[in-house]
Order: sequence, then structure tokens, then C-alpha cells
Amino acid sequence: MDPWLISRDRYRRMASTSDVLAPLGLSLPPSVDHPPLLSSVESQQRFLDYILCDSLVKQYPPSAKYTSRLLKLVLDALGSNFEAHEALIELYFEKDAEHPTGDGSMRNVIHKSWTLMQGEEEKCAVTIRMADQLDSVGLTSWQAGFMLADFIAANTGLFDDRKCLELGSGVGLTGIALAKLAHPARLCLTDYTHEVLANMRINASINGLPELEILQLDWERFETSSSDPEELVPFYPDVVLAADCVYDVGLVEKLCVVLRKLLARPSASPQPIAFIATTLRNPKTFQFFMDQLQANQLHHEDISATSQFANMFEQPRDGIVLSRIVYRPSQL
Repeated sequence: MDPWLISRDRYRRMASTSDVLAPLGLSLPPSVDHPPLLSSVESQQRFLDYILCDSLVKQYPPSAKYTSRLLKLVLDALGSNFEAHEALIELYFEKDAEHPTGDGSMRNVIHKSWTLMQGEEEKCAVTIRMADQLDSVGLTSWQAGFMLADFIAANTGLFDDRKCLELGSGVGLTGIALAKLAHPARLCLTDYTHEVLANMRINASINGLPELEILQLDWERFETSSSDPEELVPFYPDVVLAADCVYDVGLVEKLCVVLRKLLARPSASPQPIAFIATTLRNPKTFQFFMDQLQANQLHHEDISATSQFANMFEQPRDGIVLSRIVYRPSQL
């Protein structure tokens, strides 16, 4: 995944050729007469200005390892046929020599940036701070979260003027995308560990959302509390969101209790609804999720096939189920 979609898209628009050197404008078919995008020192300077030296990339840089790998692709593509810009070579050796820096238990902190789109229109940018290594499930990005954010971008009307609550928000990507693309009446992002919540608040600030509600939420407390969810959540949500929260049987059982208590308000209008994106890793775990939904009188509808929307994050979607869940009590 290229974290520099913003700058890369700019480079594509300004390029004089229709072909982009793969994977970032680095090759052309032999039959093409016009020169590659990076064949001249001038075009390489533009590459530096619009991608590697983009203000957003400089403020929130990707890992040194990623940058050096990208530069090596560029230099290899140029080979001996084209002159290489000295700045490209210097930057390659500089990044190749860098070592990861620590930040608490997040051993190697990186930033990734994307352009948020609605149809063909660029709306805004989102930058996410995360761990380069899997230190914690809440400190990195997950494919189901990207897919859920794509769904939100294509269906903002489902969230406009609605009170929205996200469970297991992690780095905050999905919730931040919702805050930037839609107009919810209220939005709250939740997770459990203090480190994950602290990183999420940093991401909210990076994206110009310092007032975004971020709440610690313990799913186990829903099992022992009264029937009033407002004792644990400061409002009754109209829409509940979650991505990649179905991976552990113990958590799945608690998740379904939370969903039932948040959605089981038959007199509410419109009826509360949940959208959950799940990566199918273990069929038995997902089947347990289905069984627990049924046990909690929650109706599941797989809307993966019927929901067509753009893949603005360019992430694979194979094996991801997008679910629509509502409370539907048994008819006696």
C-alpha cells in the first residue's frame, strides 16, 4: 500500500504521459514513443517536490525503510539509460542508513496519508499515526477498517444527522474518515487501552479534529451493568460501527452483548443499526459470531455483494464481510 496517495495523485495529474511507471511511474511499454516520466533531471525534481518533499509527507513521514525501498525502485528503473538526480541518490543513502526510532511501546512510529474521495471528487486528506510493527491490535491499520471507511464515503446519507458510535476504533481511521466526509449529529470513537486511546487522540489532532469525542469503553461492563447503555456510553447511538473486531471468541461474545444493548430500542425512530466489517480469518470464529448474534436477537444481513463502492484506499477486499445488523426480537 502506498501511503502517499495524495502526492502520487498530484504527480499523475501533472504528468505528460498517460502511463504511470509501475508501481509509482517506473516503467513504460517498449512501443511507447514519449519518454518515461522520470527520464529527465527536471522530471525527477518534480517527483521530489510533489512526492518525497510534499509538505504533508515531510510533516508526517513514512518509515525510512519504505522511503529507501521506493527510491531504490526509482534508481533501478533509471538504470544506466537516464541520468539520476543527485538529490535522489543522496536521499536514498540517507534513508537507507537511518534506524527506526522508538516511542514508548510503539517501537517504530510511522505516518500514512491518503486522499479521501467521494465519487470523482477529492474531499480532503487523512493522516494516521501508527506502529510500523504489530505491537498491539489497536496501534495499526486493518483491511476491514479501510473497507468500512470506503463504505462510509459512498453512503454519507446513512450517517448525516445521526448519532454515531464506533467500537474498537484502534488508530481511528474509520471514525476520522466519517468525521471528515459526513455530518453526524454526534460521533464518538471508543477503545479500551490507554495507549490506543492516546494515539487516537493524537490522530484526531493531526487531522484537525481535536474536539472529537474519544471514550474508553470496557465491553465486559455491559454484561454486569443495568439495561441502560447511557451508563457506559454518553448517548444512545443511531448508528454503531466496528471493523475487524471479530477475531477472538471471548471478545465476540462480549461484542454481541454490547450490540444488543445499543441496538435493542424497538421504539426508537429510525431503528438503530450497526455496520460491521469483518475479515474472515477463522470460519469457526465467524460462525460463533453468527450464533451469538442470533442468541442476542440480532438480525444479520451480509451486504458485501450488494454494496458497490470505490476502493479509495486501494486495499484488497477478498475475505471481508460487510454486515448490516439490527435488533429483531423473536415473535412469540
